[in-house]
Amino acid sequence: MTAEVFVGRAWVTFGLSLLLLACQSVAPPLGNRGQKALGLVAQAQFELAEGRVERGLSLFAEALRLDPTSAELREEYGLALANLGMREHALAELRRAATLSPEGEAVLGLLAAQGAASREELEQAVVHLEKGVAFAPYADKVRQGLIEAYLRLGQGGKAWALLEPLLVEHPQSPWLQLMAGQALRQLGRLAEAEAHLQQARQVPEFAAQATGELVEVLAQQGKFKEASSLLGEAIRRGGEPTLPGLVRWATLLLRAKDEAKAVEVLDEALLRDPDFTDALILRAAVAFRQGKADEAEHFYRRALLSAPEDPDALLGLARLYLELRRFREARPLLAKTREVVAKHEDALPGAGLEVVEEQAALELLARSYEQALPFLQELAKKPLGRRGLALWAEYFRAQGQWVQGLAFLESARVTQEPQVGRLLRSLKAEFLLFAGNRQQALAELSAMSESELEEARLAVGTAMRGKLYQDAVAWARKALARFPGDGELTFSLAAALERAGQFAEAEKVFRQLLAAEPENAAALNYLGYMFADRGENLAEAKELIEKAVALDPLSGAYLDSLGWVYFRLGDWDRAEKYLTQAASLEPFDATVHEHLGDLFQARGQVEKARASWQRALELKPDEEGQEERLKAKLAGLAHAPSP
Repeated sequence: MTAEVFVGRAWVTFGLSLLLLACQSVAPPLGNRGQKALGLVAQAQFELAEGRVERGLSLFAEALRLDPTSAELREEYGLALANLGMREHALAELRRAATLSPEGEAVLGLLAAQGAASREELEQAVVHLEKGVAFAPYADKVRQGLIEAYLRLGQGGKAWALLEPLLVEHPQSPWLQLMAGQALRQLGRLAEAEAHLQQARQVPEFAAQATGELVEVLAQQGKFKEASSLLGEAIRRGGEPTLPGLVRWATLLLRAKDEAKAVEVLDEALLRDPDFTDALILRAAVAFRQGKADEAEHFYRRALLSAPEDPDALLGLARLYLELRRFREARPLLAKTREVVAKHEDALPGAGLEVVEEQAALELLARSYEQALPFLQELAKKPLGRRGLALWAEYFRAQGQWVQGLAFLESARVTQEPQVGRLLRSLKAEFLLFAGNRQQALAELSAMSESELEEARLAVGTAMRGKLYQDAVAWARKALARFPGDGELTFSLAAALERAGQFAEAEKVFRQLLAAEPENAAALNYLGYMFADRGENLAEAKELIEKAVALDPLSGAYLDSLGWVYFRLGDWDRAEKYLTQAASLEPFDATVHEHLGDLFQARGQVEKARASWQRALELKPDEEGQEERLKAKLAGLAHAPSP
């Protein structure tokens, strides 16, 4: 018996007809078959050793015809076929054996792993490799096969258990360094993975694979600039890049906030293939983020011309329309996306749920609560995740159904993620507050504010929604003492101070936040609007809000702020431009419509002012004193002279 498996060896392969030649002989008496078969096996092995392959295989086939139930004989035949490089025939024979020796298990596992095309096939190969790992002559090969199989299955822990002692014995092995990097990446030990992969990529034979792994490890650590630089160098050094490689590079560049270079790389990909769907979709997403809605729509449409059922293109375009509040166009796209995802449920796990969430969100944004309910009910068939829970809360919140919402939250089935549990706790407190159980709600929120960071954030946010501004200020200050510099808590503190009428202190906190986070669009907008609304620092207000709009060009709230500051500056044409855009993006925002009414009144367009203020009033504004203010404005119009 040979002690090595030569998988893929360059032997001449033979058709099944060769294997059946001996089957035409006349069988000897039953009692002599086993002995005769053993003799034929010995002859077959001799013929194969002498290089007479056809003769040796014929003798093996004859032996099997004589004793077809012998597991040992079938294993010998399978091993012989494996040594000849006849992988498929070897697999078939070894799998037909009722039992296998450790050697047979090892060879079967190696052959099966080599050609495994599915997870199930690979898992079955692992079963055989684990049984054959004790066969000493193949131990190194089997361990190698097991390590690679474990990694392909995402079982980094099992791979690392085999790798760790081997690394002690062979610390300079580039293959072991590469495998260690992959295993540690799967275990989340990213810094260690990075170190091993850096070593592996120094060896030319392993450089390409190690670099690819290292790029992903860097990205997982948030080192997007390093990852994009490394991948870019590898792509340029490797000759003509692949289209998927260019798209991955562009993705990392975007994460590194190098938008201009990302667009350049995507345009290079599209120059080579104008119909490359992945590049078109990412190019659309970039345009979307830049607020170039027409350009984004153009690229999504091109992607759908090339691939009409691409779920990412369908969902991307639907989300664009949703952002633009083009609900009628978004609905059929989401319905089609859902149909496409349903066809490929196995390949797109969780995608169907994501689409249903978008459908529910659309109807809630459109204030079509009856149409939203079936989608929400579908989400509730399974334990709710964070977004599903938030959507259900908004359904009850938007309709002021606090008691019904609280009953739902008390019985809701949710997933086990800690973040979902924290959100559920804060929502129960909010609904208790608005349902009239103030004391219990405050006790719960106060306890949350003194807990971990995420719970403290949620408690302060809930206090803001409940107009508990002094409580929000107190809780935010205490939380910041434990979590200094947290941007979200700092923003909430500043906003709560402003709502409580402490404008100078609010300005101070906002400026501190912007010194630490100069591109915090929400803070830029809030401080700018605070100035504009009070008619103060208008030049600076305009600068702050323009920066916020540049960071998020499709935010209706930011466009409203920009329109309002132009109104305060007396530039009514620009004010109307931005306020009209804001009303398109936020059709149910009472403040936007009030601002438009103020502009129309200033221009002497009384009926337009009346319509805008009336619309704002119909939207049931929740800003303190806003309803009374709108009624006074409308009453004042009744006594205004006709234009």
